[in-house]
Amino acid sequence: MMPDNTAQYARPVTIAAAARDPQSQSAFFQVCGLPAAYLEHLDLTGTDRPLIRAAAQWRLDFPGTLGDPLPAEDQTVIAVAESLLTRGTTPFCSPSLEVSLPVDARAPAEPRLVTDALRRVALVPSSRFCPRRFDSPEERAVFEWLSALIRRELLPWVLIPQIELASITEFIGQHTAERGDLFLVCAGSELMHGERAPISPVLVEVDGAQHNAHRARDDARDRAVSNGGVRVVRVPATEARDGRGPHLDELQRLLLDRRIDPPPETGFSRVVRWCKFFHQIQLALLASVRGGWLRLGDAWSIGVAPPVALRGDPMASTLIPLAVEDFLELLSRLGRLYGRPFPVLEPRVSIVGDNAGDHKLDVLVGPADGSIDDLSLDVQARFLVSDITFPTEIRAPLTAVSPARPAAPHREDARWFLHYVFRKDDFWEGQWETIERTLRGFDSVVLLPTGAGKSIAFQLAALLLPGRCIVVDPIISLIDDQIDNLAAAGIDRCIGITSQLDRQTRERALRAFARGHYLFCYISPERLQTVPFREALRQLTTNTPISVIAIDEAHCVSEWGHDFRTAYLNLGRNAREYCASDGVVPPLVALTGTASRMVLKDVQRELGITALDAIITPKTFDRRELHYTVLNCHSSEKQPRLLGFLQGLPTRFGVDRSQIFRPRGRQTHAGLVFCPHVDGTYGVMQQRERLEQELRTRVGVYSGAPPANISSDDWAARRREAARDFKRDRISLLACTNAFGMGIDKPNIRYTVHISLPASIEAFYQEAGRAGRDRRAAECAIILSNDDPGRTQHLLSPATPLDEVARIIKDTNWDNADDIVRALWFHVQAFRGERAEVEDVGRMLDQLGDVETRRQINVTWRDSRWLSERDRRDSAQIRAEKVLHRLVVLGVVEDYTVNYAANEFGVRIAGATQEEIAAALGRYMASYQIRLGTHAVDEALALRRVPHREYVMAVAARLIGFVYEHIELARRRALSEMLQAAMSARSGEELRRRILDYLEQSEWDERLEAVRSSGRGGVDVLGPVLDDLVTSKDAAALRAATGRALASYPDVPGLLILRSVSDALSADADQEVVRQNIEAALRFASENFRLDPTEIASGLGQAITHARRKEGAAELLMWCALDSGHADRVFVRALMPHVPTDLSKRLARRLLNNLADRCSALVTPKGE
Repeated sequence: MMPDNTAQYARPVTIAAAARDPQSQSAFFQVCGLPAAYLEHLDLTGTDRPLIRAAAQWRLDFPGTLGDPLPAEDQTVIAVAESLLTRGTTPFCSPSLEVSLPVDARAPAEPRLVTDALRRVALVPSSRFCPRRFDSPEERAVFEWLSALIRRELLPWVLIPQIELASITEFIGQHTAERGDLFLVCAGSELMHGERAPISPVLVEVDGAQHNAHRARDDARDRAVSNGGVRVVRVPATEARDGRGPHLDELQRLLLDRRIDPPPETGFSRVVRWCKFFHQIQLALLASVRGGWLRLGDAWSIGVAPPVALRGDPMASTLIPLAVEDFLELLSRLGRLYGRPFPVLEPRVSIVGDNAGDHKLDVLVGPADGSIDDLSLDVQARFLVSDITFPTEIRAPLTAVSPARPAAPHREDARWFLHYVFRKDDFWEGQWETIERTLRGFDSVVLLPTGAGKSIAFQLAALLLPGRCIVVDPIISLIDDQIDNLAAAGIDRCIGITSQLDRQTRERALRAFARGHYLFCYISPERLQTVPFREALRQLTTNTPISVIAIDEAHCVSEWGHDFRTAYLNLGRNAREYCASDGVVPPLVALTGTASRMVLKDVQRELGITALDAIITPKTFDRRELHYTVLNCHSSEKQPRLLGFLQGLPTRFGVDRSQIFRPRGRQTHAGLVFCPHVDGTYGVMQQRERLEQELRTRVGVYSGAPPANISSDDWAARRREAARDFKRDRISLLACTNAFGMGIDKPNIRYTVHISLPASIEAFYQEAGRAGRDRRAAECAIILSNDDPGRTQHLLSPATPLDEVARIIKDTNWDNADDIVRALWFHVQAFRGERAEVEDVGRMLDQLGDVETRRQINVTWRDSRWLSERDRRDSAQIRAEKVLHRLVVLGVVEDYTVNYAANEFGVRIAGATQEEIAAALGRYMASYQIRLGTHAVDEALALRRVPHREYVMAVAARLIGFVYEHIELARRRALSEMLQAAMSARSGEELRRRILDYLEQSEWDERLEAVRSSGRGGVDVLGPVLDDLVTSKDAAALRAATGRALASYPDVPGLLILRSVSDALSADADQEVVRQNIEAALRFASENFRLDPTEIASGLGQAITHARRKEGAAELLMWCALDSGHADRVFVRALMPHVPTDLSKRLARRLLNNLADRCSALVTPKGE
């Protein structure tokens, strides 16, 4: 068993070994709390990992259970306390312990002082294990011979007697209880840093006469152990009795080889020893409560015998009682949290030394080295600890527990745990509200600004609930970043089960997850659709619940789910079904830094979070530390504009030009240059090359997709290295796509630059929000190229059909493209057109065959049906899965899984009737608008009595059309809002105001809800809104509110009319925006809402009349309507009574002129 230095993905092992005496049992731990300042000096998941592991491992020998099992509420308290105490290998030690340590040893000045202290503790244990029983006198003789050699020569070897062989090699079955006699591990092997080859562990077997009778079996067992990297030495019983011989000589040579001199004992190593013993005391007390030796609410009598290394230390009289008192406070806080308050009686804590005295103790905690065995003590139970070293990670304990929810959690208790776990003094805005709802088992959508501490909120809630937390993240960089951040707080029982793991490592991680080792499991939404992960969940939830399902960057549910990450649309359903335990569904916590009303509603709808009070929002999204800049230029001028901005940063920050781009540790001015894609002129690769040449500094590069000519595996490794180097200030500048733009928590990012127009205001806020997370000033720039405004207006007009947009994009030479064309190129790849997607439904139905009968079937996306179409970006798998999701929405398919290795889906067909399919369509559309749902059911039912396949195709076509009418159009609307905000902002402060107007709720939102929910497209309820539109400031606020609403409901005529009139009345009115929205309002009123011309004319007439408050605004609205192509004679006549008299006369003249023109055409001979 060679040391595994990759902490996150190492195989955690459950160690099973004989207890110290026949009446005891043993447990093994890997935990040692440390002061926060110590953790800052350690590379917790990298090169320092073997050292940290070696210093933190130990064992506990303790008696069996006394009396009846604990009540369920006490079991919950114990399970949560156990998770808190073992949340990582080196969690922050108790705050009360930290402030009681010697001042001069609390904060080491340099990393070497910490690593030397850990090395000393690992090489010179505080207490070595000494058993009281052996299988034979010869085994005892060899143990004593080895122990004497280790003590005499000060060797860094540790002995574990009677270890189960399955603990030391995967090549022995987990269900066998076969043991090896003496297992030797060299702590020095963990600490060599590659200077010499690591030293293999040694299994010593003492052979008596029975060995000759079972030689073949023993040889096979030795081979299995050797295959696990463990050297086997067999010592004949005769040598053991004599104390000499060739096999003992071989052992002596092995142990004496490569001797390591430990660093000296210092104040820092004493701190580590006390922190470790403090933790050992508390986990021993936890075991005593679980075993019934101590009862909650009783007055405890505790005896503690320090190990020899700490005996006589003057800190003992302070720290040992403190360990007991601190543990009691931990249990008391948890008891109060779970409605199980108990009186905390002052414990009697006795420090037991060489002279025992007259002690009557409930429990004794002391070393297992035999030094207190002969003390005459009146004690119920002994809990004995000893330091060990093991070659790999030790699996954390798992206490079986049922789901539980605190009924009325108190903020002060939660704040105490916030400081205990994360060293934060108090909650930021929205954190406590999130934690409280989660603890009570309620779902939440947490909409808080970037840098507001959303992650800590769900992480603390998860740690205070029994069970394990599932975190769904969209991108690997975010998973790596979150795990890195938890590790910095000493919480390393975390795993990211991602595509970057090879098959064997992924299988190991799944096994460890299923057995409860990881407190936090980070996955992509696709992982929930794989059979192995679902099976791991089923195994895990048999013994412990899922505490929380956190969906990080939840806007991806909407923004990516409808494009290329279909699994996001199944996330709510899958999470609730497969993460439930004993029928209890864990709370879903959806977190995002920004979301429009459309995205928010979509997230709620797809995740099934429907409670009215589920949304947690801030008072403001304003990040005053961020300073915005928009630089307008032609596409050909982007590079000099970028360099000019970067070269101006020294002046903005008051930093010497020679220092601005150099890594300087925490003083680094880190920056991100966001690029729209990977390859090409504006891609990350070319930008990296140019920036390195101009700035003469190393520039990192990060993107989700690999560049051309680089394999996915190679790119994944380079990408991780770049992210790590950037996070740890080894490079100061990163050229990246938005794959690095979500959730990355790096305090000293001082600037961001978008070299192309972001996809939405939300995207810009999210990505620019990477900067200034330390609340210090930061610069955020957009380099905008709108080279052809006329083309842009047509492309972004809601009246322009998608197929026309796709044609223009296709016909535009890439050299003539600007930011808008480049953004829409990706858009039309994601939305390939209704016809193409309906054809895909037919392909899938051909593969599925009979969908009227309930059954299971596997289908492959490697089928020729999917491979025949030449798509530029959409893979066959993405297209096929999108169809399956649509069939899930319609109830045709009940569920499906994805087998990436076999390139196939496992599909469970529901056998739905046509009436059930119609009802499913209605439910989905009603979640947008009730009126739409009713109409959808009627239309679907009218299609009955056709063959079932044709019926499914027809209803699916209606669903796809609905998605395009709402989702596709909303995406273009979002891009348009971003462009308008950037183009109209004459300063950074104006851009800030446009962003905040768009993101923040206002007094208009409630009134616009009435417009949205109206069954007549909102044109019948415009009056009350228009009456409150008094000033240009009102107009600007209404413009922002309607922009938000239209991002959710882009086809509602009333909202489009209000968008037009509010823009017309604003100080910076844009005539083209007014025209586009009026044209769209008339089109959707007729085509989608089927309104009578008199209805739309009445609503529009009110808007025109109200617009008379600003000169020219009413005329602008009216002529935009007349020029739209949707204003026929009937509409114009209907409009006349609803506009002011002078405008009505103009309309009459227009009608007369049109009539005259038609009459003239009738009497004029052809050809004249």
